[in-house]
Amino acid sequence: MINFQFDPADLEYSAKVSDKRLEKAALLIGDKMVKRIIAIALFFLGAKRKQISEMLNMPLGTLFTLLNRFHNCGTEAFSMKAAVEKIEQPAHRAKVFYEHAGTQTCLIFSEEPLKLSLKKNNPLQHKILVLSFFNWGIISCTEAVKHLGFTERHVRDLGQKLESGDVDGLIDKRRGQQQDYSFTAEVKAELIQQFSFNVITGKTISSQQLCQQVNEACRTHITDRSIRLHMKKLGLPTIRSSLLKMVNDFKKNSPN
Repeated sequence: MINFQFDPADLEYSAKVSDKRLEKAALLIGDKMVKRIIAIALFFLGAKRKQISEMLNMPLGTLFTLLNRFHNCGTEAFSMKAAVEKIEQPAHRAKVFYEHAGTQTCLIFSEEPLKLSLKKNNPLQHKILVLSFFNWGIISCTEAVKHLGFTERHVRDLGQKLESGDVDGLIDKRRGQQQDYSFTAEVKAELIQQFSFNVITGKTISSQQLCQQVNEACRTHITDRSIRLHMKKLGLPTIRSSLLKMVNDFKKNSPN
C-alpha cells in the first residue's frame, strides 16, 4: 500500500509556474482532461469530494461519475474510451449505487446503457427528473428546454427551486379563490376601466392588450390567463356591444 508521509500544504507552490504548466497541459490534452487528472489527484490526497467539485467548477454528479468510472476502468476513464466501449457491448441491467457525501446522497449508475421510461400522465415526475439532470450537469439548459418546453429562464428558476425547496418548490399550491389575492380590487377596477376605454375608442379588448395595460397602470405581473378568467367572471365580454351602443346613443342624443 502506497502511503505518502507528508502534508500537501507543506509543499511550496508558485501561482505563476502553475499557470504556465496548466496552460501548456491544456493545449496538449485539453481543459477537461486536465480537470479530470487534478480531480483524481486531489481525491487520492484525501480532499473532500464537494470541495473538489467546487474548486474545479465541476458538478458533483459529474465528479462521482468520474470516480466511479476510474474505479471500474482505471486510467481509461480519463479518455472516456471505457464508456464508449461499454456502450458498444450488449446491454445489461444497470446497477445503481448510493454514496453519501455529507448532507448529499449521490446515485451512481453503472456504465451499462440505462433506459428510463416515464409515463405521459406523470408530468411532475418528468419535470423533476429533467431538472435534476440539469442541476447535476448531466444535460444542458438547452436540452432541458427542449424536454420541458419552457424558456431558459424558467428552467433555471425551476432548477433553483428544486435545489432549495425540494419537490415542494415545483408544486403550485394555489387553489380556487386564492387567485383573487393577487387580483385585488384595484386591479379589477383598472381592468374594467381599460376594457371600457378600449371599447369606446375602438381599440382591441384582447387579453394580451388588457394585460399589458393593467400591468403598466398597477405595476403588477398579472398573466393573460388571469385577465381572461376575471373578464369572464365580471361578464365584460357580454357587455361590449351594449356598452358601445349606449355610448353612441348618448352621443347622438346629446346637444352640440
